[in-house]
Amino acid sequence: CELQALCNDLGVKEYRYEGTKTKSVVDDLSPSIVRDNSKCIVCRRCVSTCNNIQKIGAIGVSKRGFKTTIGCIYDKSLAESPCINCGQCILACPVGALHEKNSVDE
Repeated sequence: CELQALCNDLGVKEYRYEGTKTKSVVDDLSPSIVRDNSKCIVCRRCVSTCNNIQKIGAIGVSKRGFKTTIGCIYDKSLAESPCINCGQCILACPVGALHEKNSVDE
């Protein structure tokens, strides 16, 4: 992912986060996109891409402070949102919190 590549380029060593981690659920109900908020760094690139470039508005920001999360309106899955599965949010995500669903076995 982009964040790991930058860390390697800049010589950043691995440090464990000692704070409490937010529990999150993997949303894999969409036919083509998997959303894993445990990897999300809340950079809002996916939100900006979905809202400002694609003009869809399927992804947004909810809550504030340390509880801020990226997701769909009313905590719905991507499958229940206006998402058109264009994949632009996947390209915008620097950490792989959004990635393509692997359907090779199906």
